[in-house]
Amino acid sequence: MKPLPILAALLMPLAALAQTTILVTNNSDRYHAKITAIPCEGNECSGEAKIQLLEKERNRAVQSFTAKRMVVRLDSNRQKGDKQAVPAEGEHPLIFDDFNFDGEEDVAIRNGNNGSYGGPSYDVYVYNKDRKAFTPDKGLTRLASENLGMFETDRRRRQLTVRQKDGCCRRTTIVYGMNAAGKLAKVEEVTEDTTGGGDMVTVTISQITNGRMKKTIKHYKASEYYKNEQ
Repeated sequence: MKPLPILAALLMPLAALAQTTILVTNNSDRYHAKITAIPCEGNECSGEAKIQLLEKERNRAVQSFTAKRMVVRLDSNRQKGDKQAVPAEGEHPLIFDDFNFDGEEDVAIRNGNNGSYGGPSYDVYVYNKDRKAFTPDKGLTRLASENLGMFETDRRRRQLTVRQKDGCCRRTTIVYGMNAAGKLAKVEEVTEDTTGGGDMVTVTISQITNGRMKKTIKHYKASEYYKNEQ
């Protein structure tokens, strides 16, 4: 058995890490958040975390969440021993937006790297006006956890877009809308396939037309089709 003073010395760095508070302040006009109890090594933090959501105007606690596997990289300007930190540029442990287009801001909380090709994944909570609380949404969480990162939100069109890929040569963009019942419904799917080789890409477009999904297949020169991406 190790002497108690040595054991205490070994545990001190872990205790210090547990006291680090990560502040998320610039992702929302209405809310900011504090992330605590997450294991960190240097500027890399990963593991179970506690998230406290606060209202900016009154600095009032709104709701608390637990993320089983939060992943966040801290700003490199953080000084050793600092008890507070902020995420590095481009890091999004929390994402705020109106995901279900009901006029209320919702929140997505990073739940690891479970997305396609090891990409970021999120648990999505939508604001319930009747309960006055954020509640988990399985459909939106699935979209934010099984594709290439977080979905894109288009408030004007009331649509969500996800992206997928299959190896080097096949990628798909899927657009979802909200039906009359407030459920996700696919409205468009575009697949770009260059597996045939050469300078050709086969583009398959499926769109809802008059209530039915209509598919069209077209072939383009890849150099022309992708010229704006070069």
